[in-house]
Amino acid sequence: MDMYKKVSVSLMIVLIVAMLTSSLALAADQLITAANRPGSRFGVIFSTSKVSFSLKNAGGKEKTVLVSPTTRFVKINGDAKAFKDLGVGQWAMAFGTINERKELDAKVVVLAPRRFNKGDWSGLRQYGRLLSVDPANRSLRVNTPNGFLTFTLDDDTHYPGRVKGIGGLQVGMTVFLGYQRESSGMLKVKALIAVP
Repeated sequence: MDMYKKVSVSLMIVLIVAMLTSSLALAADQLITAANRPGSRFGVIFSTSKVSFSLKNAGGKEKTVLVSPTTRFVKINGDAKAFKDLGVGQWAMAFGTINERKELDAKVVVLAPRRFNKGDWSGLRQYGRLLSVDPANRSLRVNTPNGFLTFTLDDDTHYPGRVKGIGGLQVGMTVFLGYQRESSGMLKVKALIAVP
C-alpha cells in the first residue's frame, strides 16, 4: 500500500510540474503577443530626440514614439515629410507596434495641421491599404495591421486631407481612419485621410 501511495504522490507531482510549465509557457506567449500588438498614438509633440519623440494626449498622458530609417512621415494633405519636420507643439498621429516598454515603434507618422477636429482621432484609430470602395453602400474594405476590416461612411464623416469624399478614394491608397464601433458592431468612420 505504501508503494501505491508513493507512485500516486509522484504522479501528482509530475502533473503539477507539467501544468505549471505549460502555464508559464502560455503566459510567455501572451506577453510576447501583448508586447508586439498593433497600436497608435495621438497627441501634441512636446519633445524630440534623435530616435524618438514624445506626445502628450488629450488626457495629459505622455507617450513615447520610436522612429527608424523606415518610418514613413506624411502631412495630412498627403505630402511626404521627414522626421526633421516634427516640431514641438505640433499635433501628430503615429501608427505601429507596441513594444514591451509600452512605447510605439512607428511605421507611419501623420503630421496634422493646427486646425482640425481632434475629437475625430481621440478614440479608435486604424490605418491600412484600401482594398475596395463601395459607393452605393458607402463602405470601405481596408487591409489593416489587425486584419481585413470593413468601415462605413456617412454624412458626418470628415475628410481633413486632400481627398474630400468617397468619390476621391482609389484602391491602393493608404487610409487613416478615426472611427467608432456602433452597438451593432459596425465600424463608423468619423474622419478619413487618404494618401497615395
